[in-house]
Amino acid sequence: MVRRVSESTGYDLRFVHAEIENIRRMQRFTSDVRSHLGKRSTKVWDEYTKYMTLERLIDAFEEKQPPIFANYGKIAVIGLEFYDNMDKKMLPPISDFDDIELMGYEHYDIGEVRLLGNDKQIADCAVDIAERTDPKDVAIVLDSAGPIADAVRSALYRRQIPFINSLSVKDLHSIRNYLQFIRLALSYRTIKVREVRSLISSYRGRIHQKYDEYSLHRFFESGTLKDEHTIELVSCMRDIREKSFLDVCTSCVPKDERSNIRILLAQMDCADSTVTEPLLEDLIYAVNNIGNLPHNEQIPQDEKEGVLIADCKNSIYVDRPVIVYAGLGVDWNRDMKGLDFLNSGQRKDEANRNDIMFNVLIQQGSVRFYFANATRGGKDAVPCVHFEYCMGGENPVTRFSDICDNITRGIWDMTLRDRGVDHDCMDVDQSYRMPTHISSSAFKDYYSCPRRYLFRTLVSAAENEHTIVGNKIHDYAEFRISYPDLATQNPPDYYADMIADICAPLQAEEAAEVERSKIRLYCRAIDEMVSSNNLGKGELR
Repeated sequence: MVRRVSESTGYDLRFVHAEIENIRRMQRFTSDVRSHLGKRSTKVWDEYTKYMTLERLIDAFEEKQPPIFANYGKIAVIGLEFYDNMDKKMLPPISDFDDIELMGYEHYDIGEVRLLGNDKQIADCAVDIAERTDPKDVAIVLDSAGPIADAVRSALYRRQIPFINSLSVKDLHSIRNYLQFIRLALSYRTIKVREVRSLISSYRGRIHQKYDEYSLHRFFESGTLKDEHTIELVSCMRDIREKSFLDVCTSCVPKDERSNIRILLAQMDCADSTVTEPLLEDLIYAVNNIGNLPHNEQIPQDEKEGVLIADCKNSIYVDRPVIVYAGLGVDWNRDMKGLDFLNSGQRKDEANRNDIMFNVLIQQGSVRFYFANATRGGKDAVPCVHFEYCMGGENPVTRFSDICDNITRGIWDMTLRDRGVDHDCMDVDQSYRMPTHISSSAFKDYYSCPRRYLFRTLVSAAENEHTIVGNKIHDYAEFRISYPDLATQNPPDYYADMIADICAPLQAEEAAEVERSKIRLYCRAIDEMVSSNNLGKGELR
């Protein structure tokens, strides 16, 4: 829908999406949306209202008042003052229900706040609590858009604890890889092999790590690649501007990863469109920002039940007996941006509603744990602004000791401190001393530390420009001294050109002739040095 409105209005997809989100937010507060819009926004509104959206269905429900409540006796509405404009349209007539207040009048104090060093420690402590009880009894309340959410999910995956995961398109690696492949392909002539090697490997191609520093297009043109599938992948990257998005998906993406990509392309109506930078940016924006894009990825069974991860900015009631509040800092502040259409009184009422909803949220569950960061950005962490309301609003809340007398620093269970890495020492013969006269070589590395040498053989470093050029110059010197009769059959420039052609994929095209001239000077100098000193048929050691 966003893309169709964008095409109808001629406006950028990002602008249209932002305006539609703003319109939907305004509909929560007022029915007279159009009067608050500018000229461009009004054009978006006119196109948007042509589609059968959820908001239009709710308006139709209010007008017709279908008798769905007639089959019930008494109807209770909890916290009517917190219902927005759209919610109230779904209610029965005011005389047909009982309004129940959201909160009682009893006093509540936070018993303890634990201050920890970083998000990972908070996540580990929260997940440790879930590990020691039934995961279905635990909820973790956090800022779902912040880094702590990733830390908590990683800890849950690491300990294999089930949790409820709402999978969205932006979480699908197949779509991420596809978009990244096209993005890199559009820069085919300027990227190096190292930037695409892992992606090509995920698409079942093969390029050796030692070619990482080579320019991709010059490496491909050199004919070094032999694997047919890898050649097809790189060829697709070379010709990317002549292909459609669907062609790239069909020719490069493995069959078991294509379905989600095809659904995305169909939804964005760009399957048959030729690949361009603007269209790619629209796709990336949609994946990252439009939350209801469809996909057919199946959520694993262990991610349909277990620990509940609740967003602190969109939750009030959390129906779990054990609640872990992770963060509690300024990232918990409920957003008041984009409400300029409200007058000062309405903005004040909205801020008050946010304060009360936060107050309700931090009292959920029967057992509660409050974990916060000790510092943020090198300074003492500041609590969420809504705590000022909870504390009566008389004094500003600038540190966690203002909301709770019992501040504990460190992890929640002291036995966790025993966890760590086991260290072991090797017995070393102190009487032995390694000779110091061994020249720099692989043997010296092995002699000084066999483990380091073996590790380097497992994790080989990429060949860089200086290493390759230096090795080839050294090879020419050996050849010139060992086989003078053969070497002198061609001038030094002949061998210099051979070396330059081998090293060409490592260098930018603009610098190719400069590098070729340098190599010619090196080869001429070697030839002159060998000739002037009457060196020949030297014995290699």
